[in-house]
Amino acid sequence: GASGASAEVDAAPAPTETQIAETVAAEQALDVAHEVLAGSTSELSPSLALRELALRQTDLSGADRLAAEALLTRPNGGAIRSDFSAAVWTSNEAAKSATGGGCSSTVPVCVHWTNRTSDAPPSRDDNNNQVPDWVEVTVDEMETVWDYEVNTLGYRRPLTDERASIDNDGVNFDVYLSDIGSRGLYGYCTLDDSRTKTGYRFGDYASYCVLDNDFARSEFPTNTPRENLQVTAAHEFFHAVQFAYDAFEDIWFMESSAAWMEEVVFDAVNDNRQYLRSSQFRMPKVPLDASRGLGVYGSWGFLQYLTERFDTDLIKKAWNRADYSPGGPDDHSIQALDRVISKQTNFGNVMGDFGLALNEPKAFLSEGAQFPSAAADRFRLARAGASTGWQSYTLDHMSYAPVEVRPGSSVKASSRLKVIFDAPGRATAPEARVMVVRKNGSTDASKAVQLNRKGKGSVSVPFAPGSVRRVVVAMGNTSTDFRRCYSYQTKFSCGGAIPLHDNTRHWFKAIVR
Repeated sequence: GASGASAEVDAAPAPTETQIAETVAAEQALDVAHEVLAGSTSELSPSLALRELALRQTDLSGADRLAAEALLTRPNGGAIRSDFSAAVWTSNEAAKSATGGGCSSTVPVCVHWTNRTSDAPPSRDDNNNQVPDWVEVTVDEMETVWDYEVNTLGYRRPLTDERASIDNDGVNFDVYLSDIGSRGLYGYCTLDDSRTKTGYRFGDYASYCVLDNDFARSEFPTNTPRENLQVTAAHEFFHAVQFAYDAFEDIWFMESSAAWMEEVVFDAVNDNRQYLRSSQFRMPKVPLDASRGLGVYGSWGFLQYLTERFDTDLIKKAWNRADYSPGGPDDHSIQALDRVISKQTNFGNVMGDFGLALNEPKAFLSEGAQFPSAAADRFRLARAGASTGWQSYTLDHMSYAPVEVRPGSSVKASSRLKVIFDAPGRATAPEARVMVVRKNGSTDASKAVQLNRKGKGSVSVPFAPGSVRRVVVAMGNTSTDFRRCYSYQTKFSCGGAIPLHDNTRHWFKAIVR
């Protein structure tokens, strides 16, 4: 009797469903971080895989908690590199590094290195100052990146690391060199802030970065080592900037704006062109905010489209809206962009026009000739009365079906192409566009088709084979409506919310008149 009562009193309460779900999510974050840092998956970037882990590590215990701490440890943190424990050195920090030899004299950045093991940068030191030349190159590029992103563009500087685990002088931002290129990793930045473990209810955190120690051509054959360092520094440092606004922000927005920053700071390198192959410029039916694989980087093309249509400051204004520091608006990614753009024009119209840009990027982007071109279908109509017949495309939110219709040589010079649309109802945010691409490379002003409440509308455009190369018909589901925001149930915006208007059917028919 008495002993039984005591056992009941001493027994730990059973975990709630919420606690169980949080533990499972944390364990998944740990597994993904292991795989990403091993170079065995591209499901997430190392920066965001470690972000997920840092924000969930308090839901882990025992060996899992220790493994998470190892993955999040700074390279000079003293942990043993085992089980893919990130970039931790197995040797001591170089004496000159430990005494500030890699610190910039113009911006608050310090580069740290070791002189031993495979993590050491190349030992060449032409000026014999005990600071390897590659360290000095890294300092130079970090100065360029900081100066442009923070001083010129006006983004928030990374938060002070006074609450960090090590090198927490509260002044300098820390960058570490380590041999992560052997696992196919260019670099990463992640959180190191004691507030991740204290129930802090805002999203601004301090961080540090790790860059490959040499960007050797044997590991990175595209571009020069310095060019790879440049774009990696611009990209990863912008993650540190983002963490000072909102470390919880949607994955697609964090990665696309970081890849876009490569374009802004080092336009000539063009390493981010590789990601366009995984973007809507190749796969227009994949939602813009789908946060899987390389497509999250490729969405930088959408941000470039926005900045060329408006101005470069638009992305900064959106991050100011996404700000989740005390007093910040804390909009999610699409909400932030919508509210910034809506001060100038209708966001739905801008989204609708993007469907044309996916097929004819040269008409919308200054370097559009370097972008791929998407087409869900292609038709050639050879004579008067010829028709595509009714064609249908099933579209999820923020996705498109650009279609090309070309005139055959027998089509009369006076012919026009009538395009008829039967889209979903207006409440689901359908958009339809038609644009003529001339043989001389010019384009007629795009026509936004006025769809009625039921989604029906039509438009007529020139279709003379002597002057018209093709007509682009772009259908779009531009819905940005979600439910259950911050439920982390999907890979989409608003914290993994559920889109309200997916799987909508869009019909069109084109007829030669």
